[in-house]
Amino acid sequence: MPLSSLKKIPVGEINPGCKLNYSVFNKAGQLVLRKGRTISSLKQFRFINTKGYFKENLLSSSADYDDFSKEGDKEIILLINSWIKKLLVIRGNYHQPSVDFTHLVLELALHIQLQCKRDLDILLVAMQIKIHKDFNVINALHSAVICEAIAAQYGLAQIERLSLIAGALTHDIGFEKLQNKLHAQPGKLSKEQKEAVEQHPIVSESILKKQGVKDAVWLDVVRHHHERLDGTGYPDKLTAGEISLAVKIIAIADTYVAASHNTVFRPNTSSNKAIKTIYNNKKSFDETLIYPFIKMMGVYPLGSIVRLQNKEIALVTNLNNTLSSPLVTVLQNSTVFLETEVVVRDTAFAEYKVVGTEPLKKYPHLQPQIKHLLL
Repeated sequence: MPLSSLKKIPVGEINPGCKLNYSVFNKAGQLVLRKGRTISSLKQFRFINTKGYFKENLLSSSADYDDFSKEGDKEIILLINSWIKKLLVIRGNYHQPSVDFTHLVLELALHIQLQCKRDLDILLVAMQIKIHKDFNVINALHSAVICEAIAAQYGLAQIERLSLIAGALTHDIGFEKLQNKLHAQPGKLSKEQKEAVEQHPIVSESILKKQGVKDAVWLDVVRHHHERLDGTGYPDKLTAGEISLAVKIIAIADTYVAASHNTVFRPNTSSNKAIKTIYNNKKSFDETLIYPFIKMMGVYPLGSIVRLQNKEIALVTNLNNTLSSPLVTVLQNSTVFLETEVVVRDTAFAEYKVVGTEPLKKYPHLQPQIKHLLL
């Protein structure tokens, strides 16, 4: 098909839940969605409004194919599950030196980097779901995604970002058992636990060195991810001038992830509260990274569960080029949850204004619906 014959689909012309009156193509002229298809997922809706093209009265040839069904576009939850399996293999073998360790971590880091470039928004939404029972696994993958997002926005070179992602994936490798225990522990830390917490970056670095990791950025990220610009961090009490850019990035990412996932001692967290935590402690972080980070994530980050003025419960699915008025997909109205219908609200309108955030654990019955939206 001549590329000149393609026309950009006007934003807002096709809405969720509608059937296509024409086939949708990508910029290269490849068929993405056939005429008659019902738009039932966020990925389809977002693609159409940002990258979709059409040609009226076009008859699809036998060579056409559905781009969303390709292996490279596999459903995001399945993709994350494959990452979890790889991460568990990596962590299951770290006690003994392995010639494959560095390769396996960097391979996973590259997969994450490519998926972030391909579909960061959907990935950020998915990361807010409880993707695994162990917080250590959630923390590693979510931190890796946030690190890549910040570093790419900053303009860090791809090879440096790979080292940073590798560091994010392994920054708590020597802390996983205690971290999961503390995540479920309601009381205060014992003296021994506090000491273990402050020593875990050193333990993790030592494990990586025994595995043959020599990448200076990777090791720096792991040892110093709890350092803070004002010198209040650990284990080396570094101050602003001694902390690398990569460490400044993971400090924000790790703090955001920890503050956005529920624990026994912090039961009502949300990504909105996590953003506030970063902002309220800005003396500890690099302000040249904080403000672009907040602008990128929004006041109500992708994947947030929010309460609207009209009492609907919704999922933030598009920042809508604003800081505090995202597009949201309704999950539940005032009486029942919407199992199949896809309803999108623009919270810039007063009747759909965001009036609060909700922890996902309050609505466990909505998780299958959220996963379905990510197809």
